[in-house]
Amino acid sequence: MRIDQLVEMAERMHDDEGWDLGSASTRETRNQFWARVIGCAHHGHPRYNPNPDKQWHLKKADASRPQTDDVATSMPSRSYWDCINGVGQDGYEFAVNAHSEPLSPSQIVYAPPVPAGSAPGPQPVQPYPDEVAWWGGYYEPEVAKLYQQAGKPFPDSSAAFRWFTRVAYDIRNGMTKEAAAAKHLADLRAALGLP
Repeated sequence: MRIDQLVEMAERMHDDEGWDLGSASTRETRNQFWARVIGCAHHGHPRYNPNPDKQWHLKKADASRPQTDDVATSMPSRSYWDCINGVGQDGYEFAVNAHSEPLSPSQIVYAPPVPAGSAPGPQPVQPYPDEVAWWGGYYEPEVAKLYQQAGKPFPDSSAAFRWFTRVAYDIRNGMTKEAAAAKHLADLRAALGLP
């Protein structure tokens, strides 16, 4: 996730969930919001960020200080950005404001807590394909046909497993079964040296 995407996600969460980060807000409320944003970036969220990105962290100046309420830190580079101009004041706005130097070693950087509604990884968005009709009736015959065209035995114990698990992995991560099959059949065709 790029920093501009993180800021766009933060603004979408702000608007969708009805947060107020203006003059009527407290530091605690702003910290809760920002921990939720960075948590959704880091741990993933089925609505806001289905692909967790472990680079994003919270930071605080030192052990005696609270977390910042608008700074995103990328690890391991310790690059950081202010992401809400005027937070704590009316008229605040979401923006990307980069700093030219990485955070100093004295600043504490840490992973955010898992926010409510998040999961430790992407949520399935495609149903598992039917074993008989799709895996056995469509995909396996397509793989076998490519091996046959290449004059190679099927199943090749190491390679055949790879072609099935790659498809299942992509389906699990949101690709349609048709798109996953097309992608990996094309890859198999190339790996077998077929035109």
